[in-house]
Amino acid sequence: MESLLSYTDSNKEPEEYKQISRALERAKEILAYVNQAVQEAENNHRLKEIQSRLDQSSLAKNKHGHSDELKGNLDLTKHKLIYEGPLIWRIAKGQKNIDLHVLLLDEFIVLLQKADDKYILKNHSINKSLGKDDNKLTHSPIIKYGPSMLFRAVATDKISVKHREESFLICLTCYWKG
Repeated sequence: MESLLSYTDSNKEPEEYKQISRALERAKEILAYVNQAVQEAENNHRLKEIQSRLDQSSLAKNKHGHSDELKGNLDLTKHKLIYEGPLIWRIAKGQKNIDLHVLLLDEFIVLLQKADDKYILKNHSINKSLGKDDNKLTHSPIIKYGPSMLFRAVATDKISVKHREESFLICLTCYWKG
């Protein structure tokens, strides 16, 4: 269509040029729609695949979960996948970094650990020393979007998300549209 349009003289045949231009615009719109539908179908298929290999058994024992997702009843297929990839979770200074697999969904972020061919959904705990007392701080693998989240670039990291005061999520190859 673009080639045909380039050989059409807009001065000699303005009506034909206009029709070809309109057809080219519509063809591009259709292609964009088809590409988006294919991407959404691939993302949906990927979520079904991850759901089939998801181990939620440790969350099923969670007595503090206030929602079905936090009680081990997470159904990924009911959500829209925006991004998927590796992630390093820097829970606190002095603590070991955790290598994770992240799913950025339409309503929340899901932090998974990979083990063989399974994805494990579990809480992560750290010991936090407060003077004489030691407290255990538990982090959920499901982080709902809200005002407590701060997205910012960190000088030493490509992209990070600050959640709570002591927790950083560092994405090595993140790309998503905001």
